[in-house]
Amino acid sequence: MTEIDVQVNDTDPLSWNDLLSKSRPDIYNIYQTREWAILRKRADGLIPIFIRIEDRSELCGGQLYFKMRTFKALAAYSSLGGPICANGQSEKLNASIVHNMLANGRHSLYIRARPGIASASNEEFIKNRFANFPVHFILVSIGHDEDELWRRLKKNARQGVEKAEKNDIIVKEADTWKLWFDFYKIYTRHCLRKGLEFKNLIFFRELYEQFLPKMMVKLFVALYNDMVIAGGLFLCYDEVMAYHINASDNEYIKYSPNDLILWNAILWGRRNGFGTIDMDDTWPDPKSPHFGIHKFKDKWGGRLMEGNVYYHGDIYLLGKNIIKRKNTFVDNNIKLINSLF
Repeated sequence: MTEIDVQVNDTDPLSWNDLLSKSRPDIYNIYQTREWAILRKRADGLIPIFIRIEDRSELCGGQLYFKMRTFKALAAYSSLGGPICANGQSEKLNASIVHNMLANGRHSLYIRARPGIASASNEEFIKNRFANFPVHFILVSIGHDEDELWRRLKKNARQGVEKAEKNDIIVKEADTWKLWFDFYKIYTRHCLRKGLEFKNLIFFRELYEQFLPKMMVKLFVALYNDMVIAGGLFLCYDEVMAYHINASDNEYIKYSPNDLILWNAILWGRRNGFGTIDMDDTWPDPKSPHFGIHKFKDKWGGRLMEGNVYYHGDIYLLGKNIIKRKNTFVDNNIKLINSLF
């Protein structure tokens, strides 16, 4: 078994995506495609690295991860999904992949890896002294008839859908760049209002030009009086729709447009052969400042799942722990102050 590093432009797209199609289905497989590598390179300036594992000159496994610059000098490495394995030799393959990532990231600020939900690489990360941080996410099964899907929704989800319809909100698939750009303006205003980092316009343009023709992305927009007031963007691959971005105009959020968008996305996914919607990360702890996000995601009849994110890098982990202790100190003092009044 030999191991070969290649850059994205030197990678045969047919062989890589063929390998991915033969691997175990996973909710993160779209983040291991060559298309995703090219998008992140063009939109964000990341350097894609493909680890190719060959057995007797036949491609049998691999891993896509990215190199980025932090603080304008130090490198960092990150991966989502994988490893990809097509011949069952996952133990040897995982060891080779983790060894490669550690070798490349020896002098980096950190290495961050979030393997697939069915990955056998977790033990390999622990063996190599990666710190483990648990994360939660919700998966919604949409492989049922429409009546059953409706019954599985919680009452407040059904009420939100009915409220949006009662207020004449219309949801449609965004098939023109004008609709995409209208949503992008809402999305950036939404992020600025919430103090969130947002994707640049190149990222959206790449999705529209490269992913949409391959049905690897779907944007649903909510219209009120022919004006875009909200949208939900889904990455589509391997029978999974990943709820990647959503945003709404604050003035119209009272009409529950996001509920109608998600219901239409569920029905579209069912009609087009998708079996699962990945609702992305969630925070089920009622004390979390993001618990409101969890309540929205939880009402669609999905399953709460737990995964792992692995970090390697002493300086980064030290800073992460200091910030965590600082936030705990601040939270405890806020609780003490509140108890006095």
